[in-house]
Amino acid sequence: SLAYLEGSDLEAQGDVSLSSTGKPLIYSVAGSVAAGGKAGAGAGIAINTINNQVESYSYESDVDAKGSLSLSADTQGDIKTVSGSVGAAPQGVAVNGSVSINNVSDSTWAYVQGEKSAEGVVASGDLTLSARDGSDILAGAGQIDYGTACGVGAAVVYSRVANDVKAFTQNADITSVQGSVALDANSEASVLAVAAGAAVSSNTFGMAGSVVVNRVANTTQAYISSSHVEADDSLVTVAQGSNEIDVYDGTFSGGGSFSVGGSATVNVVENTTDAHISDSDVEAKGNGTYSVPKADGSGDSEDVRGVAVVAISDDDLSLRTANLDVAPSASLAATVSVNIFRDNTQAYISNSQVNGDNQGSHDGQRVKVAAYSGVTSDVGAGGAAFSSTAGFGATSDTTIVENSTKAFVEGSSLDALGDVDVTSTTRERINSIVVSGTATGGVSLAGSVAVVKSATSNEAYIQGSQVNSWGNILVKADDEVLFGIRPDGSETGIIAGAASIGMLGGVGGSVVVNTISNTTRAHITNSTTNASGTTSVKASGTQKIRTYVVTGALGEYVGAAGSVAVNSIGVTTQAYVEGSLVNGDDIYTNSGQNVNVISQNTSSIKSTPGDVAAGLVGVGASIDVSSIRNAVSAYLGDGVEVSAGNNVKVSASSDDAVDSTVLAFGGGALSVQGAVSIVNVGSPISDSGSDAAQDTGCLLYTSDAADELDGVDLGGRRI
Repeated sequence: SLAYLEGSDLEAQGDVSLSSTGKPLIYSVAGSVAAGGKAGAGAGIAINTINNQVESYSYESDVDAKGSLSLSADTQGDIKTVSGSVGAAPQGVAVNGSVSINNVSDSTWAYVQGEKSAEGVVASGDLTLSARDGSDILAGAGQIDYGTACGVGAAVVYSRVANDVKAFTQNADITSVQGSVALDANSEASVLAVAAGAAVSSNTFGMAGSVVVNRVANTTQAYISSSHVEADDSLVTVAQGSNEIDVYDGTFSGGGSFSVGGSATVNVVENTTDAHISDSDVEAKGNGTYSVPKADGSGDSEDVRGVAVVAISDDDLSLRTANLDVAPSASLAATVSVNIFRDNTQAYISNSQVNGDNQGSHDGQRVKVAAYSGVTSDVGAGGAAFSSTAGFGATSDTTIVENSTKAFVEGSSLDALGDVDVTSTTRERINSIVVSGTATGGVSLAGSVAVVKSATSNEAYIQGSQVNSWGNILVKADDEVLFGIRPDGSETGIIAGAASIGMLGGVGGSVVVNTISNTTRAHITNSTTNASGTTSVKASGTQKIRTYVVTGALGEYVGAAGSVAVNSIGVTTQAYVEGSLVNGDDIYTNSGQNVNVISQNTSSIKSTPGDVAAGLVGVGASIDVSSIRNAVSAYLGDGVEVSAGNNVKVSASSDDAVDSTVLAFGGGALSVQGAVSIVNVGSPISDSGSDAAQDTGCLLYTSDAADELDGVDLGGRRI
């Protein structure tokens, strides 16, 4: 679907609108029924693909609209599919499977590229470019098998969303005479996957499995490249990506002798969200406002005067999976889930001039560069096995967040009559509950493992640039990580639990490993900045971990239980100025002129591992290892000259707390129990930190003897 101008010269006394839409929709059902006296085999397979191209554009054309001008491209691709299979062999073997494979890869572009003459594209009112994509996948797969000798079944769902959404100008000359220029790229992806399987054998063996794999890899971009853009009101480029994944999968298996059931889930989210102005000359006088997202995690919007470059990425995962297995001789239930987030979110201005001529501009004219990345993951996984002889249950969840988020100004010249804000904000909220249980008349073994890791990069900076503001300059990076804490603030915890009951012996183990190693940096580097108000460089981080590990084991002869919690926080939080001249131009100097360089971090761990073991011999151990070893720094580095009409403040602060409670209970003729807590908070200064402190040298000029310098060792250097 295409709507376009190519090599055209268009003049309209009113509005000009180019719109292109695509709404592909797939409904599919695939099923099979197989029945045989001695054998029954079948499969239900559904394969669905959407690959749509929707564009609205002006290519090497001139447009003169006396009203408004809009180019819009809109795609809504939906897949709704169900696959199922039923197999029965009253006298033999039944084998069945269902498979659902779904792929959405749309291309949705709205753009202006080139011009026919020097006049370019002009609108008296607002000039908007909008590219939007909404992709929904609802996929279900299920199977049921019954065979007297053997029943085997599997349900598989694979879904992939990889859309390309762009709103951009390239090599273009664009003007809004009395309005705003707005570029908006918006991508929303939703995946709901359900997989369920049941396999029963009345005599021998029953095995059921379910597998769900989801991958979301969208590219969402709003940008101005190699262009000249003017707006009397505001100029905004906004790129937003929102992704939601919901998974429900599970199995039931029963065998006359043996049963095996397993569920495996893999979710991979690797999006690119990008808003930028590069290699361009842009002006926005700010005489009117335009609404843009705040990009601070609140979900709110604000009215902006001037230039706004905003990139937002938000991921939401909900996973529920369970297995139940029953057999007289032996049963095995296993549940595994792996979730990986690797988003790249950027908002920036590079190699550009912004507001080079501010004649006729509003006093509230701003420049806002903001990036936000958020992840919410909620996992609940469990498995249970019952047998008269032996039962084995295992549940594991691994969640990894490795996002990169940046907001920056690089190699550019910026002027604003109001504030200049460069902010990067990240939020990670992870909840994981994994449980397993076994009960047998003989030997029972149960184990649960939860591994949660956050290793993100968050950076806000001005580098190699000239930035002038008659208001304030703010460079801020803020990160918050919450493990085991719900949106309402309740501390349900990252939980691993196992219960093992065996008439002869019960053995159980639970392990939780939480690791946070994020990097948060805010800095001004190799730049010249002037602000008549406050220049603030701020880096802040918050990390909270709440953990519960519970294991119970009961056996007539032996009961053995172990619980282990390992929690580690080792983040880097830095705010600094290096190789820069701050407030060197006296025209900006006044009594309200301040410079603040502030780095602050708060970390807390609450961990409670415990176990109960009972038998003729009861053995139990609970171990908690918690460590906080952060690097928090704020400094003025080499080649820095700072001037302030009022105060200069350099401050670094760290607040760390660990609450460790370890419990172990046992009972029996012979009972051995142990509880161990190991806590490490703080770390010595590293070799690189010592070298940086020794090499620090800066010039500081203030007019207030009450200036503050907190938390900084100047190493005897001159100030």
